[in-house]
Amino acid sequence: MYYRKCSDIPSIPLSIKGKIIQIAQENVKNNIAPIKYKKKWDENTISISYTTFGTQMVDNNGQESGAVEFYELPKSLNNSLRDHYKDFRKAPFNFNNFVIQIVSGGTFVSPHLDYSDARKTGFIYLLKAGGKNVLTTWYKIKDEFKNLEVPEYIGIPYKNLTVVEEHCLEEDTWHWLNFNEIHGVPNQESLRIFLYCYD
Repeated sequence: MYYRKCSDIPSIPLSIKGKIIQIAQENVKNNIAPIKYKKKWDENTISISYTTFGTQMVDNNGQESGAVEFYELPKSLNNSLRDHYKDFRKAPFNFNNFVIQIVSGGTFVSPHLDYSDARKTGFIYLLKAGGKNVLTTWYKIKDEFKNLEVPEYIGIPYKNLTVVEEHCLEEDTWHWLNFNEIHGVPNQESLRIFLYCYD
């Protein structure tokens, strides 16, 4: 399973949503360093992500890949959200801690894989989609490349992959995603902002 829309989980209060978007936009505008940043290429010739310098960060239209950045949520907002979701703090919903996730700096996010035990699957709340036709897309490796290593968090060239599933995520909605399969985000037009829930 790659994706599930979580219509049964209540929306974030509008007042909190506005504050999170404002923080995200100010962080980008002021070049605030994120707590985590993902944007790499691979020089390992036995890796499925291998490419010459930086070329996997460009799509078929010559556009550059965006970067995925994570920012701390102020403690007061985190506590307000924790209180708001107090009835959902049980498996598989673990609404205890939240972080702002931003995708910026490009028109797509290269297909990649999250191996981390902490991020095999998870819940995200889409605050700003980044365009009307932005997709979250999952891929499988083409047979001729299945013998290659698949590194964590490093972009994989589209030519090595086949699309298996894609969804246009709705704003103001929680979504469950499988991060442990290769996934990416095409068609981005502007800043894309999520709230990511973690334990």
